[in-house]
Amino acid sequence: MENLKSVERQANLYMFDLNNLALENGCQTDNNWEVKQATLDEKKELERSYQLTMSTKYLPEEMGEMLRLVQFKLNSPVLGNGNDTNTHNSGGNYLIAFHTGRLKR
Repeated sequence: MENLKSVERQANLYMFDLNNLALENGCQTDNNWEVKQATLDEKKELERSYQLTMSTKYLPEEMGEMLRLVQFKLNSPVLGNGNDTNTHNSGGNYLIAFHTGRLKR
């Protein structure tokens, strides 16, 4: 129960930081944001491709719930079939949000 409250607090903090990033760059936290779990290499590739990104590293046991909570708060469709086996991979510990409307040229 305490772990769930901790993850909820972390998700709220993630959304607070994402809202600040959006406001500082003149956009809103609307449907143009996508969030996903990524490995370090995937994270670097997304940061090279998009102007606005925000990533944070989480423990593997927190990642599945963090991803679902942030996607819910962004009103994004929750991807996947609910199977958390991919959230326990050793390299996929980054939660990254990126603005799909702000590609780097």
